[in-house]
Amino acid sequence: MHSLSNPTVVARDISKKYRVSLKGTGSRRILFKTSTVQALQQLTFASYAGESIGVLGRNGSGKSTLMSLLAGNETPSTGEIFVKERPTLLSVGAA
Repeated sequence: MHSLSNPTVVARDISKKYRVSLKGTGSRRILFKTSTVQALQQLTFASYAGESIGVLGRNGSGKSTLMSLLAGNETPSTGEIFVKERPTLLSVGAA
C-alpha cells in the first residue's frame, strides 16, 4: 500500500505539440509548409513508490514522447511534471 501524500511522479494536464516542416513540389519549385502535430493531449496521472504502470497504444499515440517528457529530455507544451528523482530513459522499444 502506498501513501497518497508521497507520489514519485505527478503529471498534470501535460500535452506536447511539435512543429514540423513539410516539403512538396509545385510548378518547378520546392514548397515548404509548417504544420503542428499533437503528440500528447491533456494527460494527468500520479504514480507512487512500488507501483508499476504500463503504457500501451498504437504507433504514433505518444508513448515515446511521454517517456521522454518524464525523463526530462523534453519539456511539455502545456502542463507540469513533478518527479521525486530524475528518471533515466535507457531506451524505448517494443516488448
